[in-house]
Amino acid sequence: MFFSLKKNYKDFVLWIVCMDKKVENFFLKKKFKEIRIIPLRNLENKPLIKVKKKRKFVEYCWTLTPFLPNYVFKRNKSLRKITYVDADIFFYKSPFKIIKEFKDSKKSIFLTEHGFHPNHDISDISGRFCVQYMIYKNDVHCEKILKWWQDKCLDWCHDYPDNGRLGDQKYLDEWPKLFKNKIHISRNKKFFQAPWTFDRFKTKDKIIYHFHGLKINSNKIYVYNNYGFSKEIINKTYLPYCKALKKTLKKIKFVFCQDVKPFSFSSRVKIWVKYNFFKKKKFKSFSI
Repeated sequence: MFFSLKKNYKDFVLWIVCMDKKVENFFLKKKFKEIRIIPLRNLENKPLIKVKKKRKFVEYCWTLTPFLPNYVFKRNKSLRKITYVDADIFFYKSPFKIIKEFKDSKKSIFLTEHGFHPNHDISDISGRFCVQYMIYKNDVHCEKILKWWQDKCLDWCHDYPDNGRLGDQKYLDEWPKLFKNKIHISRNKKFFQAPWTFDRFKTKDKIIYHFHGLKINSNKIYVYNNYGFSKEIINKTYLPYCKALKKTLKKIKFVFCQDVKPFSFSSRVKIWVKYNFFKKKKFKSFSI
């Protein structure tokens, strides 16, 4: 994500939450000029530490999400706005059009919809909106909305659906009713593509792609996908990303050992593509 952003947008600072000492030490050693690290211990407060014991790792990551903007704003009071971006996002173009759309809206928070393909719409479970890419303005309205979200996530934030809730994300479905005049919902769903949008949009129109379901373990890339692939998606989306991953992993010399077991919704996972990019030079191993 970092190198793709750097390629497409020059003037930025990236704050990264380091969930363990290994990641923290890595960035301290590398000293990327555009990156500022946030050690987990600096972000945590008593309410967070209290619920941490009752949450899975991924659930606790989600619980932290609404606390991040306030943390950055309080330590950088001159900032007018910041953007949250999921780590599995890849930038194919400059986000300038997204930034301009939000600026023109004059609202306090920018939201993106999942944009599910009609044949794969699970918004009733996962939510209408996706946390993937959110912009926050440093104002009282944003602070109020974030406080509401923080309280909700402290109360309940798990990786299974429960009474209209799911993680940190399903809560966003309430925002158009509660904070209608302060949030802006992107008018350009085509900019934000992902496995669940499948071929709903033209591939060339994407600004970012959300590589949900892609994991790295040693030198292997695993893709969990219940939505399907097309040759165009493989060649113009996944292949460039895998090439970039290969280049980055060799450059940073960091070994990832992610859990490659299926997700919580294992019954929905129909395709498990294992791709060893380091041993095979062609993408034909994407056999579906």
